[in-house]
Amino acid sequence: MLFRSTIVVNNEFVCSVGGDISVYDMKGEKIKSISGEFDAASLNSKGRIVYLGGKSSRYSDGGSGEIFAALDLGSTEMKLKKIKLPIDIRFGKSVDDILILGNKMVLVDDIVFPKFLLEYDISNPENPVHVKTKELENNGTYEHIIKGDMNHDWMRSEEH
Repeated sequence: MLFRSTIVVNNEFVCSVGGDISVYDMKGEKIKSISGEFDAASLNSKGRIVYLGGKSSRYSDGGSGEIFAALDLGSTEMKLKKIKLPIDIRFGKSVDDILILGNKMVLVDDIVFPKFLLEYDISNPENPVHVKTKELENNGTYEHIIKGDMNHDWMRSEEH
């Protein structure tokens, strides 16, 4: 399995995505593997909560569109909790990056028009609250963001 993204979570866990979701302890022992209905492409964390973005791999969910979920690594079950997005889910689209600064989280949905930035308040990390949606300008069909970053003054994206 080729991982697209890997993070250290709360200095206790390592979480990787590349379609499947894998959780390891700091010694490299696999704790949990989640596969099937979620094609995970992006992740970030706050405390022991891991936020995952990607697309549904189940046609029963209305196609293969954007999906957002949280995984509480502090719980014994470590079950994926799907979080409803405030946009119409569209075939072929995905949550492609997740940016976090303090209690602000931004989901980036960047390929295939319309493109969005979805801002959430994560003061309570277990329950993200949608704050606002910003639609991005269409600069071309295949333009997409490969990585974003933000600080208190600006937000930046590297485009491909």
